[in-house]
Amino acid sequence: MNWIIFFIISLDIFAFGIIFAAGVCCRFYPIYYKKKYPPASGKQLPGSVAIFIPCKGVSPQFEQNIQKNIKLADEKIRIFFIVENSTDPAYYAVKKNINENSRAFILEAGVSTTCSQKNFNLIKGIEASGQKDDIYIFMDSDTDFTREKLVHLLTPLYDPAIDASSGFQWNILKKKNFGDRFMSFLIATQWMNLNFPAFKWIWGGAMAIKRESFEKMNTKEYWSRSVVDDISLVFLIKKNKKNVCFVPLAINEQHQGITSVKKAMSWYQRQYLYLKYYTFPLWLLGIATFVFLSGKKWLFPIVLLAAVFFNPSLVFPLLCYSFILLFSEMFLSIFMKRPCHDNFALPVWVILTPFFTALSIIPIIMTIFPQKLVWAGIRYSIGRNGIVVDIQRQ
Repeated sequence: MNWIIFFIISLDIFAFGIIFAAGVCCRFYPIYYKKKYPPASGKQLPGSVAIFIPCKGVSPQFEQNIQKNIKLADEKIRIFFIVENSTDPAYYAVKKNINENSRAFILEAGVSTTCSQKNFNLIKGIEASGQKDDIYIFMDSDTDFTREKLVHLLTPLYDPAIDASSGFQWNILKKKNFGDRFMSFLIATQWMNLNFPAFKWIWGGAMAIKRESFEKMNTKEYWSRSVVDDISLVFLIKKNKKNVCFVPLAINEQHQGITSVKKAMSWYQRQYLYLKYYTFPLWLLGIATFVFLSGKKWLFPIVLLAAVFFNPSLVFPLLCYSFILLFSEMFLSIFMKRPCHDNFALPVWVILTPFFTALSIIPIIMTIFPQKLVWAGIRYSIGRNGIVVDIQRQ
């Protein structure tokens, strides 16, 4: 019995150690970044730039974002908006806002049969650009970047040792219900990944890469058989030993549109499926850490009841140890939260964290079982190394 207790405590220390290390990086990496890469507001861009923005449907903020994105175009920057076809309402919303801007374009990609529609749109955008720009930027249509944030995103690419850079998103609460707050927490777990340099993580909503590096990794060919853009790019970056720099100054701060627990879980399950297909070791690490830490919360009532009936002397130590773990988790959650005005008070964040972690185990556990990936109404069957083997449109 003693060795079992020692083993469990050792695993707890190891798991909390990983979270603590990631949490410390969340606080100190931005400081390190600002010292290494001071803002380059007055500098010229590091070469010509092509921005690719795949679009599907319109949201209440769509046109406003598009108008801001179009303003980024200048003599060194071209912007390509790509839709599946002209029947998409996004096509007309973009077309009427482009007007006479000779540096902004709207493209029809057609229907994808070998990869995700987003990847296919990006590939068609790259081909239409002539593949001659020095830097490619890939952005989501809901990414709201100013010129300043764009410059921040490109700043690390002045460094010859850096091949790609990435921004990120942060949820600004809108409804302030439990689902809205849960979504913020799930995004914060990805925030921890990005701030941990060893992970070499990238966020597809705003990522930049040198064209030379993009082509050397045969990214376009790999994307043509993949279901996701950013995590598959992470796979190639790790495989080819390329270097990535996360830019904590290039953050898309806005409401992410998810306010229900069910939709947040579905989104998180899809993110973990990407990990499973493209970065299997990180998926295993995430499974082990979350299952071990969160699983005990679901098992605690059973263990406590067993102790009451079979070994009452264990009840008090069990309760004490559980409270130590609970308060440790709540304390570490402080490091996860990005300091900003997101309408999410820190005390509320800390109090709700144990509930968030208990719920987050459900979508993570679901990724263990074989399943098809569903994204934007399209069902994908994924094979080895994240290669798409079948596409079913609903």
